[in-house]
Amino acid sequence: MKSPSSAARSRVLLATLMSLPPAQAMAADTVETWEVGATDVDFYLGYGGIGLRGGERTAFGDMMLGYGIVRGFSAYVGTTLKGDGHLASGQAEPYIGVYGTLVDTDHFDLDLFLRVATTMGAADSTIAVAPSAELNFDVEPDRSSWGAYVRAGVSVFGHEPIPGEPRTAAHVETTLGTYLTVEDGHQVLLEWDVTWHPDADIAQHPTELGGLALGYNVTLDPAAELITQVYLDVPQSGESLAAGVMVGFIATLPSGQTARESRGETPPVESAGRRREAFAKSSRPWPRVGSARGDGFTRVSGLAR
Repeated sequence: MKSPSSAARSRVLLATLMSLPPAQAMAADTVETWEVGATDVDFYLGYGGIGLRGGERTAFGDMMLGYGIVRGFSAYVGTTLKGDGHLASGQAEPYIGVYGTLVDTDHFDLDLFLRVATTMGAADSTIAVAPSAELNFDVEPDRSSWGAYVRAGVSVFGHEPIPGEPRTAAHVETTLGTYLTVEDGHQVLLEWDVTWHPDADIAQHPTELGGLALGYNVTLDPAAELITQVYLDVPQSGESLAAGVMVGFIATLPSGQTARESRGETPPVESAGRRREAFAKSSRPWPRVGSARGDGFTRVSGLAR
């Protein structure tokens, strides 16, 4: 990502990383709320900017904890630790958020998100508030075949184009994605992201073309999923081609109700297919590869489906 100055670029990078629902800060994937009382743990490691100089690369680790509050509504808290390619210039980026399912059918789903994030350890620290939405289409119920989804969100954040004169700015991020279930528990995902900057002080290009993210997710058992992803940044004028890689896992601890049902102590309140869906597609509150375009690092941000 190009910008008028390194400080401005850092602000744009931060806002991008914080802009959409979470660790939906990190992996090509869709979103699903957790079962009531279920606890979710997401963990990711990644390296971006491959092909650039060491100081322009990004190494990061991210962990998120989520909880199902009521049916169709979840909350999460997490943090991202990152530095440059030499593991210097370390920063922490804590975030919190909530999200819920407004429409839930066999073929269409609509999820709404609200995320708040900041940064620690940077000279130009700021806070970002990011509402967003994701619309999914699934050919078959339980995502057993093929589907497509679109995400759109606005990130509102503070910056200082002139020292001592803080301002509030915003940008709009969109992601188009598709997935294919190649066999039970194995999914291939492809995403393309674009960002619009209404404020000319924030970025060199009013439209950031972003890049392509290719993910391969494998269900290890009913409560754990392996997440892998590669990202290719599409260079615009004056930028260099760069790539990023990420690997992580999602683990969902079942709620007390589900655990009792599995032991046959209480009658099931949901179909077995619905429970399998909730476990196999446990979510992370990030709908994108939380991206820092231009250095090839993007997190198909914290929520997985």
